[in-house]
Amino acid sequence: MVPSISDDFLEHLSKLDSITLWIGNDLPNNPIDEIFRSFGVFRERNMTNIEIRSGRFNNGFNLNHKRMKYLWSICLKRLTLYDLYIKDILIYAMQVFSVHSTCLEYLEISKNVIMDRGSTLLTVFPNFKNLKVVKIISNWRRSRIKRLQSSRLDTLTVISQNTLEELYLEDDLARDMPNVTVINGLNLRVLRLKDYHIWSCEGSFAGITNVEYMSGWTCEKLSINLQHGFSNS
Repeated sequence: MVPSISDDFLEHLSKLDSITLWIGNDLPNNPIDEIFRSFGVFRERNMTNIEIRSGRFNNGFNLNHKRMKYLWSICLKRLTLYDLYIKDILIYAMQVFSVHSTCLEYLEISKNVIMDRGSTLLTVFPNFKNLKVVKIISNWRRSRIKRLQSSRLDTLTVISQNTLEELYLEDDLARDMPNVTVINGLNLRVLRLKDYHIWSCEGSFAGITNVEYMSGWTCEKLSINLQHGFSNS
């Protein structure tokens, strides 16, 4: 647990390759800025893993340029944001992060409370040059903008680099099955849509002909359309 951390606390840990920081709750001061600034000592270094987890309402924060700049200067392979209270995800900051994070292979954003403006993280996926695994799992969202009131999502499009091998989009979504299109998905082996309760499965898949494992949703009826795009499965 991290009640407080100095900017140079990690400076002399020259061999540090992986770090997990638990923020905790009911702290006198929010340590999130100190945590991100402490990553500045890893600038231009190779690291395997950074994980930030377990913050609550009183430790909420914006995922903005001021904080993300400490991460994109690291040659980081794995980043996990888990069980945090994120007030807003600034899409510009994520775009810059995705362009500069040329080493990132694994990105997980799971179990968070996200109070954002309704923007989607899917829009930055094409910028990651070496991303292999993406997990966006069970984030509780409350958008600040009014969403369109519709029971049907016509198309879910995911654009990625050809490096993407595993995609996990797991949440509880009660609606009709959309058409799912993955652009540059030739190397995608795993597609998991766990805990999606879908009224019908009338949509189709495209761009994932080499997928080996797909699971997650519950259908009340099956459509022959679901077989399209799986000739190699």
